[in-house]
Amino acid sequence: MKTKTKAKTKTTKKTKATAKAAKTTPKKGTKVSKAPAKTDPPWFAQASKEIGHDFIDAIDGLHAYYCGFTDAGFHDESLKQRIADYLRSLNETDRRVLLARAVRELLLSEQAIDNEYGLEDVRDIIDWLDQVLGAFPVTDGDDAG
Repeated sequence: MKTKTKAKTKTTKKTKATAKAAKTTPKKGTKVSKAPAKTDPPWFAQASKEIGHDFIDAIDGLHAYYCGFTDAGFHDESLKQRIADYLRSLNETDRRVLLARAVRELLLSEQAIDNEYGLEDVRDIIDWLDQVLGAFPVTDGDDAG
């Protein structure tokens, strides 16, 4: 079942990248809007500043590459380390909120759901955040069980 999900996700990521490129590259002779560029919401702006790269794009690209989608993702050990360091520098609440918003933006927005992302993708990225970035350090006394 995991192979089926990855195959579907790979196609979706390619489609997503193609759609994004189509949106950003105007056709010849088309008027270009002078609307301001999209900016990060405040909760991603600080993270982007700290790591020196757009936070959402960094998480998306590194995770895609890690999952084997080398055409849709990218490999950058330095960026991965900066993200891991930044996440570890946050207190537990701020880290939880930032990552929840990032996962929502990447995988649970209406657009992401329309692109066939779902809960299995959420599980995959949470595992990656934990195993590769160490985003969920073990703390004493936090278990509810």
